[in-house]
Amino acid sequence: MTVKRFRAVGHGLKVELVLRSLMIMYLVAGHVDSGVMGWVLPKVLVARPARDVLEERKIRKLAGARHAPGDWIRRARMITASWDGKSTAVIADELGCHPQTVRERLHRFNIHGMEGLGDRPGSGRKPRLTETERSRIVALVATTPPGRLTRGSDGVLQAEQDGAPSSWTLDSLTKTLRTEGICRCS
Repeated sequence: MTVKRFRAVGHGLKVELVLRSLMIMYLVAGHVDSGVMGWVLPKVLVARPARDVLEERKIRKLAGARHAPGDWIRRARMITASWDGKSTAVIADELGCHPQTVRERLHRFNIHGMEGLGDRPGSGRKPRLTETERSRIVALVATTPPGRLTRGSDGVLQAEQDGAPSSWTLDSLTKTLRTEGICRCS
């Protein structure tokens, strides 16, 4: 990591600007007379440049999107605003969030790239059903129950299966799902 230091002394105040290779800047100031650095200003964090033209195009397209997840759009707007030279405070004010949120998102983008725009997997209980099983359950509920009376071509009312439920209830759904091998409930 390359470090460049710039120092300025004037009116009893010493200011040191430290530039690091990750485009992180620290401004440290203190009194010359005391010989001790008195206070440290917060670091200024900016988004790293895009790795290639394709990454920049994707992020700018996402920042202007209307039909993408809202959190991804907001985070992409933070990155593009940083590329446009805006400070974290200005970005936070424009997007209606806290400057620390902007700094955290910029830091995560600098480390993880596009993948850093998404949410991390949350803690907690994992889903009991796969998406395929869930889709099959939704499709089953949309069908007509096998015991519902329907009028045949001869005009007579009859059920598809005698003794089957005429409407979907929780018990009838569970029984049907068990026979199809979807439900692992007890």
